[in-house]
Amino acid sequence: MFLLGVTTVSPEAAVSETDLKRLIRGEPSDIARNFSGVSSRRISLPFEYITATGNSDLLEGWKVATISPTALGAQAVRELLSKSGVSIKQVGLMLGDTGTPYQTCPSEAQRIMGEFGVKAPAFDLVGGIGAIPHVLFALSRWSEDRLPEYLVYVSSNTPSQQINYHKDPASAALFGDAATALLISKTGATAGKKLQVVYAKFSAEDRRRLPVIIEGSVKLNQDELLSADQLASNITAELDALRLFDAKLIDKAVFIPPQLYAARAAEILTSVGVAGERIVSGVNDIGFSIGASHGVALAKVWEEINQERPVVLMHCGDGQRGSVVLEAS
Repeated sequence: MFLLGVTTVSPEAAVSETDLKRLIRGEPSDIARNFSGVSSRRISLPFEYITATGNSDLLEGWKVATISPTALGAQAVRELLSKSGVSIKQVGLMLGDTGTPYQTCPSEAQRIMGEFGVKAPAFDLVGGIGAIPHVLFALSRWSEDRLPEYLVYVSSNTPSQQINYHKDPASAALFGDAATALLISKTGATAGKKLQVVYAKFSAEDRRRLPVIIEGSVKLNQDELLSADQLASNITAELDALRLFDAKLIDKAVFIPPQLYAARAAEILTSVGVAGERIVSGVNDIGFSIGASHGVALAKVWEEINQERPVVLMHCGDGQRGSVVLEAS
């Protein structure tokens, strides 16, 4: 299985730390900065609307939003296909993921495919905060005859539209909007750059966690965050497993750590010898965009990946722990 391309898009409106203090009531939490490393967020609600209402009525917020998760996802897919030279009619399967849908039926993948006016198999494969490592792991376990020549996976999330800014400053400080689209091929029989999934393993953590709760509004569940010791234990266990796969991997790979904990995880990886320039965040200038964040980071380093420099996508913190290794072929 091969990854042929990745594209990510976000709304234009950026919320700095100074802007954030104008939009919320009370002091912003330092959790977003200390755990994730978020310094700016992309949002799809007008500043004036948030200031006036706090976004206390989510349905009203959707009416004034600059873009829906479906439209954002479709935009990412259009850019992906344009770059790759693959047409939407060649896509044999559309897989979708969103934590912030406007409705649950039809699925997000079906809604995005509908934006193109094409009938093709489409369904959601929702992976939560680690959606992209999860889907690559899941697809790596499919039989070859189940995979079409080309499939698209798109994670599109607009949590900024589902936050009460006047009542939940911690969530306001953390989340941002983004969509990420991946073009995946069964055989990779195409010109251009491609990354092969050479390793994908997941295992259960000590217990199930829900660090992000989406029940109408989107909330950071601080009681379910990993402690520094728990995060270090998870990352150390993953590094031990990766060394068994390739003893030299730690010294050469680019690492995309668990994105909810991107800043804290970078400190842990640095402490065991991973150079800082080989640790990539997808949240620092976007905000945590739930399942799309790994893709934001991957898009940043896509051009840097070569046969001497693979990329490792790591995940933990919700009850599952695992890694995916992609190598240029």
